[in-house]
Amino acid sequence: MTRRTHLTHLAAAAVLVLAFAAPAQAETFSGETPAASADSLKQLTAFLDSTSFVASRLELRDIDTDPVPELITIATAPRTRAQVRERAIQCLSMFRDARVREAFKGMLDHNKGDKTFGLIALSYLEAFGEDAVDDLKPFLEHKKPEVRAVVAKGFGMFGGQKGYDLLREHNRVESDARVLEAMRPFVQ
Repeated sequence: MTRRTHLTHLAAAAVLVLAFAAPAQAETFSGETPAASADSLKQLTAFLDSTSFVASRLELRDIDTDPVPELITIATAPRTRAQVRERAIQCLSMFRDARVREAFKGMLDHNKGDKTFGLIALSYLEAFGEDAVDDLKPFLEHKKPEVRAVVAKGFGMFGGQKGYDLLREHNRVESDARVLEAMRPFVQ
């Protein structure tokens, strides 16, 4: 191989490295202005409210290269329409990100026992698996059986070995039929 051919190959390799590195940076660092962010929020809300909504990272990134802050805003806004809020929560589960984890933890604290709690708990477990189990473990002792049941189901579906071990342990002390039914497929 001649020196010129070698340099050509090195230059081509450098171009490929830069081509693959650039999208990764755009995925985590948003350089949007506040006006662009407000526009993204409107577009994202309209997308989540549309009849053609399908949860897709690609669709979300077409609207904003980093949709996580806007999704968190929509998911935690108290006056957001329920369907839009639920879809934002669902979309957040597609991003395993420290900001998403903190948002889910905050939503769990503020939505204990309400009708979106189950979606929040399952989305959190779907996104973070075994890493979310410790944050949800106290909800296995919640006074409402429907809260315990959804957490038990989530542990079985997404909680890994840690979730499975907690279900086996909790199965010995749980008395509510709905919770036992939710745990049954995972502890037998």
